[in-house]
Amino acid sequence: MRKTAPYQPAAHPEILIAAAAYNENVRGALKSARARGLPIRAVNFTDPAALPPAGSILFWRDGALTKQAPQALARTAFLRAALAREVRVVNPGLATMPEVTRKAYQQWYVQLCTKGLRGIPTYLAPSEEALQQLERAQMLRRPYIAKPNFGMCGEKIVFIQNDADRARLEKYKEYVFQNYVPNQGDFRAFVVGGVCVDVLRRHPAHASFLHLNNISRGAVASAMPRDERYWEIARIAERVARLFDLGMCGVDVIQDADSGTWYFLEVNTCADWGGGFLPVRTVRVEEEIADMLARMWRRTTHPAEESVVRVRRFMDDKYQLLPPAARVHYLTRMYTWTKEQKYLRALEEFREEYTSPDTIDEAARQAFAPRAAAAPHADTAKTPRKKVLRRRYPKLAAINRLLFKLLWNETVWGRAHAARVFAEKKYRDEVLRYARKLAASPGDVLALSTHGVNFLFLSHFFLPEVAVPDTAFFIEASRRTLRGACPRTLLRARVYTLTHVIIGASKFYARRFSAQERAALLPLLKELEMLIGSHYQRTSLDMKFEFLVCCRLLRCATALERRIWDEADASLAPWGDYYLDVHNEYAQATRSLGFSSMEHRCVLAIMASLPRAK
Repeated sequence: MRKTAPYQPAAHPEILIAAAAYNENVRGALKSARARGLPIRAVNFTDPAALPPAGSILFWRDGALTKQAPQALARTAFLRAALAREVRVVNPGLATMPEVTRKAYQQWYVQLCTKGLRGIPTYLAPSEEALQQLERAQMLRRPYIAKPNFGMCGEKIVFIQNDADRARLEKYKEYVFQNYVPNQGDFRAFVVGGVCVDVLRRHPAHASFLHLNNISRGAVASAMPRDERYWEIARIAERVARLFDLGMCGVDVIQDADSGTWYFLEVNTCADWGGGFLPVRTVRVEEEIADMLARMWRRTTHPAEESVVRVRRFMDDKYQLLPPAARVHYLTRMYTWTKEQKYLRALEEFREEYTSPDTIDEAARQAFAPRAAAAPHADTAKTPRKKVLRRRYPKLAAINRLLFKLLWNETVWGRAHAARVFAEKKYRDEVLRYARKLAASPGDVLALSTHGVNFLFLSHFFLPEVAVPDTAFFIEASRRTLRGACPRTLLRARVYTLTHVIIGASKFYARRFSAQERAALLPLLKELEMLIGSHYQRTSLDMKFEFLVCCRLLRCATALERRIWDEADASLAPWGDYYLDVHNEYAQATRSLGFSSMEHRCVLAIMASLPRAK
């Protein structure tokens, strides 16, 4: 394999792949990037003092600085120096987390920093005696796995079923130990630019190698259909990539064959996308990498371009990589706001699912099906919204989903199903009962926030006898407190209660306000401006963009607009043209959220930047 040349500093910014040799991955990325006219080359960094010029882009795969494991510190120092020089690094986590390539650190960090994302308990045992102690304490139960802490390609992995297997281990301190997860193979997700672009399944070619799903160890890869499992894996992979600050990586995930539980296995900062993956990939990963590099490079060549222009171009190009629900959310909002036919054409794949009478009737049956009585421990639910939903409105979330389907039928596809659905007296009576309870309970409206406000307006559109309270009611509701809610949760409930009154009254962007309606809603906008201005650092970027959308709906300016857009400009992801939430108190809470969670924020920003279609 031909080696790459040692790096010689250039006079102008360029795109660099750090690699010791021209393997198929490097060659593919180079070819795809050059086809886009990008100034790219592959080099081997051997001199820690030879840094790329400011404005360059560095995609680190390997190099002489990291040939030996102890030299990982040299790589870290080199990449930190590059970042300080304003070189954009595709995987900055390699600089900020020196241990990111070690399996024990990966598992520890995922379990420390995330909720709802399971890692596998991972143990270190520097000696045979320490390993035996873990077994005696039942922390490790046979069979279990021993794998090198700093290893790849499945090398030196030992499946320990008996003492003879354990005796095969050498240098205990180099291993990590994990209980075996029964499985039918694992999954490799490719994340590029923070977005999961493909998921492939891996399974052993022979039953005697159940612990080895590595392609390099004879495992077989196969494509994954875009089903629920695919999107769950994609969600996990994007969260892991974001947590470790990696623009391009491979994330391995496994599902317990007995319980169905998903577990994070490991993240590969130098992921292979060729070899055995090549015949079954559903996308060309090297093309996605070239697209990512092109977007990053454009920030060097077009520094004055508005961030929201980049975001719209990115979202229009990559919305297909969103899960179905997020895809529908993006496309319906963009079509309703702009009336551009490309969004309506893109929604064609969902037409049958949303407009078929049989589908609507089934959705209605599910929405109004009897729900079990709230459990005795309902008051221990984690948020005020969940408490109120479980106790007083157990069907509200399902009914809201039905009402939104009816709404998009009318405003997007021009179909009218609501009259047939609500010809059922029991359905109509249930909606009226919930609406009366909400209209008499400002505290419930605040606790439910968007869910409660959306329900009132959606049900009013289809059942005129539902009376929506006046503006004063919602302002009163927003000024209440929520028992057990932290200040940030309370602020979120208040802001979204007020914004969704304006959005709901607009029939979710489908109608314009008369002068009288506008005058009635303006006090809500003033209340919002006061709330956000007084608690700016505690307000998420999503809330701020939604506030700007409300300003557009009511055709009003706000003194906060420039401040919000300045924050947005500083919030672009380093490797993808979408907004992160990193400059307020939500930064830590959203640190492990992936691309699909950004859709809401991005579509609001785009809408706030565009005039509404007439």
